[in-house]
Amino acid sequence: RTVAHFGKGLIEDHVTPYSPQSNFNAALHYSNGNWTGGINYGHVGSQYSEFLNFENESADGALGRLPAFSTWDAFINYQIRVRNHHRMEVFLNGKNLTNKIYRASRLNRAASGIFPGGFRQIIAGFNLRI
Repeated sequence: RTVAHFGKGLIEDHVTPYSPQSNFNAALHYSNGNWTGGINYGHVGSQYSEFLNFENESADGALGRLPAFSTWDAFINYQIRVRNHHRMEVFLNGKNLTNKIYRASRLNRAASGIFPGGFRQIIAGFNLRI
C-alpha cells in the first residue's frame, strides 16, 4: 500500500492514485522443436484515479475508483530453418482473448472520461533475419 501525505488536513493517509494493492502476472510457455507457444494471465487490482480517493464514479467518468480487471493472452510461433539456421519465424498472438472491456485509466478533468483497456486483438506476422 502506498500512502500520500500532503499539507495539513488536505490530503492525509490517502492511497496514491494508480497504485493497486494487487498486481499479478503468470505465464506458461512451452517449446517443442520449431514450435513455441504459451499463455499469459494478468490481474490488476482496483485502484484510485485521484488523490482524494473518491469511491463512486462521477457522471462524466473523470473521478472514481477503477475496478479490478484481468486479461488472458496467448501466442504460438513456428521457426523455419534455412541452411540449418533459424532465419524466419511465423507467429500468431492473441491479446485480451476474453474481449472483456475494462477501465484502464481516467482522463484528466479537462478532457473528462474513461480510458478503456485494449479490446481483443489477433496479430499474425513473420520475422525474417537477414
